[in-house]
Amino acid sequence: MEGLTKHKAWDLIVDQCHQEEFTIKGPDDNDLKVIMIKSKANKDAKDLPLYIHWHGGAAYSGNPKLEIPALSRLALENNMCCVSMGYRLMA
Repeated sequence: MEGLTKHKAWDLIVDQCHQEEFTIKGPDDNDLKVIMIKSKANKDAKDLPLYIHWHGGAAYSGNPKLEIPALSRLALENNMCCVSMGYRLMA
């Protein structure tokens, strides 16, 4: 994930995290893209608190990668799993 941001400090935080990307099948080919972020130390943990983030964008723009640096920091500082959800409600 090197170079994700323009700030080296944020890149250092992101590099301490494990990310998984997957898709949840939805109706009418409107799939839900998901990014799960945990600290590398908690990569295999199953019982962490969960924070679910819905990105901004007024339901027609944006993506789940927008807040990876901030969610990585949240996951590290609070020993939790952060999930960023991608969605599109409009064509």
